[in-house]
Amino acid sequence: MLNYIDKIYLVNLEKRKDRFKKVDEQFKKNNLNYKHILAVDGEYLNDPIPIKGKDYKFWNKYALGLVKTWSNILNDAIENNYYNILIFEDDHLFIENFCNLFNAYFIELPPDWSIVKLSANVFEGEEKITDNIIKVDKSNGTHAVILNNKIFRKLLDFVNREEFPLDNILDLINANMYMFYPGLTYPYPSFSNIVNIDVDYNISNSYIKNIYIEKLLKNERYTKPKYYCKCGFSCRRISYFNNHKQKICKYTKPKLKGSITVIFCNYWTKDLFMYNDKYLFNFIKNVFKNDCNVIELKNGNKCDILISSVFGNIENNENYDAKLKLFFTGENLNRYPPYNDINLLKEKFDLIVGFLPTDEKNKIIRFPLWLTMHPFYEISNDKNNIIDYIKYKKELNKKFKKENFAACLSKHNRMNIRGMICKKLENHGKILYPGKWNKNITIGKSQHDKINLLKTTKFNVCPENSKSIGYCTEKIFHSFEANCVPIYWGYDLPESDIINKNSYIFADINNEENLKKQIINAIDNYDSIINEPIFNNNAKKIINNYYETLRLKILDIFFNKSKCFTPLNI
Repeated sequence: MLNYIDKIYLVNLEKRKDRFKKVDEQFKKNNLNYKHILAVDGEYLNDPIPIKGKDYKFWNKYALGLVKTWSNILNDAIENNYYNILIFEDDHLFIENFCNLFNAYFIELPPDWSIVKLSANVFEGEEKITDNIIKVDKSNGTHAVILNNKIFRKLLDFVNREEFPLDNILDLINANMYMFYPGLTYPYPSFSNIVNIDVDYNISNSYIKNIYIEKLLKNERYTKPKYYCKCGFSCRRISYFNNHKQKICKYTKPKLKGSITVIFCNYWTKDLFMYNDKYLFNFIKNVFKNDCNVIELKNGNKCDILISSVFGNIENNENYDAKLKLFFTGENLNRYPPYNDINLLKEKFDLIVGFLPTDEKNKIIRFPLWLTMHPFYEISNDKNNIIDYIKYKKELNKKFKKENFAACLSKHNRMNIRGMICKKLENHGKILYPGKWNKNITIGKSQHDKINLLKTTKFNVCPENSKSIGYCTEKIFHSFEANCVPIYWGYDLPESDIINKNSYIFADINNEENLKKQIINAIDNYDSIINEPIFNNNAKKIINNYYETLRLKILDIFFNKSKCFTPLNI
């Protein structure tokens, strides 16, 4: 499954059944569903009129057919209110482990992305973001492209002009375009209807690995900046330069040299954590995006920022020399002594980030785990934020028929909380149990698989595993996203200043009769509850305060604690 993609489109000429058969096998092998788009056949079109002074080598009626096809796709995406779409042409193959690599690359994308190519031949403007994300100005290759909804209408306007080939449109649209590297797909040798010959675009394997990108990643090649600021800032993009002058320079921040380095200690492994285990790393990258690069070190004991959690001996942190030691927990610390000793945490770390209410004097910043489940790092005004995304996903999932009564996804029944709720609920309908506890159905292990099940159910039994002050995980938000009613339990009402208390059921496990009445009431008033707004009116303001408090505290350490701070050069 591909996380964060709402719809996959496969473009194929009806007469090219040879291509369709080959690429369809790829989708089935990777368990991917798609919408088959019959491409507009240029054979029945007139050649486009050339624009004076523009000589596009392959701008012909066949290329025009592809442009018209994209117009149809964009109209469909806008009509269905999709958030992210992925467009495949029929002449590509997937590399091994495609889905897992796609999901891993995707969460490394900067928040400003609009277009992402799953692979490409790079021609101009390469800029390393991470080892797997490259920012590009111009490139060839439209066989596998991700689009974000903020670019849909602008791109539709460009394609409807029918003035340029598709490659050139993506270069000219002035969007934030990135590519995955190494490439995840590559074109295979076949006959091209656009150029009317047999082609092998990947003859040198350049769509997977590119000699110029390799040199960029190894720091063997540098491009001279075009724009310089008297404060020392330099860059190649006028948009970056203007942003620096308007938002950065007026604060007279000290100049950072080199790269900020990050090391993880006692942190989640991929086996322990099911989604964005590098969220904080990407958050820090977003904090310093206008100042310098942020890179992760896999080895060594000296870094600028140490990010640590509870999965190991607390004394392991003493092995690292770091300018900032940041502790983050997505767990109830009462279950992980000695990490439940706040005085010990204050002694060992510069910042304590997690569920506790913010108390800056004591180094504590509230930043609950559920904020890390989607790659958003600020509240923007263009609906590209976690609040609007969850609301959008709920609306999208309303179209699915509620074939199942309820579900409960869990590995265990610790404290018998789930058992008490499910016992009452089972009197009214069947409950699906895809986890280890009470297992009666099998689904995949990903967050996407979980949502796919929940969007077909009316109710989700989703109590927390334990309780402590402020402890609220992703469980209730997955229910909202899937458009089902959460039956929740925790320390207190979950995120009471953010979540509408009428949009879920808070199970009263201390009163059996009252719990029975709550469940009957939820069933009788299901339509009313499911249509309640998820969030309170001030939700964005509060969440933005979470982002800003953490961001400013990190900046405070780097720019105020040490006036002449210079990150470690590597």
